[in-house]
Amino acid sequence: MKKLLFICFSLMACLAIGQVSGANAKGANGNALRIELQSFSAVCGEEKVNVLWKTGSEDVDGYFTIEKSKDGINFTKVVDVPYIAVSSSNANFTATDCTPTKGISYYRLKQTDKIGGVYAYSTIVSVDFTPQKNITLYPNPLLVSNNLNIDISGFENEDVTVVLRNTQGKEFVSKVLLAKESNDVFILDETKSLLPGMYVVTASADNKTYNYRLLVK
Repeated sequence: MKKLLFICFSLMACLAIGQVSGANAKGANGNALRIELQSFSAVCGEEKVNVLWKTGSEDVDGYFTIEKSKDGINFTKVVDVPYIAVSSSNANFTATDCTPTKGISYYRLKQTDKIGGVYAYSTIVSVDFTPQKNITLYPNPLLVSNNLNIDISGFENEDVTVVLRNTQGKEFVSKVLLAKESNDVFILDETKSLLPGMYVVTASADNKTYNYRLLVK
């Protein structure tokens, strides 16, 4: 029976598969790498990138390191994952980059055997990550004399126009918010002066319009 080690999980949306390399890597003392990497892949999903790999069932005192890069040359560590031996013919692992980079980025797996410091890398794989665009208002209902928070995700370096009206169409707030990051939270302190009642918040960006009802009480 196969055993899975889950660091995090997300919905699979696209897949890049790499071949195994470094199978004959040796450390300073001449020891060969004892971890057999059978496959390695990267999966982009909703707000995450999953990295999956399969190894043999060797009993090894070692660990894996997921590394990522924007240019495919300079890599940084995402996470370390301990090696867990299983009784079946192979072991499946998955780890998740919860802060992926927008656009094309590159991933590789570093296998390290603690005996002699032996290590090897997988072939590099690439994914094209597109953040899901979403605008959220909170708190809702909003208490009188309080700020409204607007959470904007997936609109990096884009303008978002926010207009707040009552149900009769009278405008109380109109401003343009520049989302500098893939996930930004803006505070509207203009809502402090709103009277109790129902309002409509319209957010426009990237040729799309989002309408929300806001209850102030």
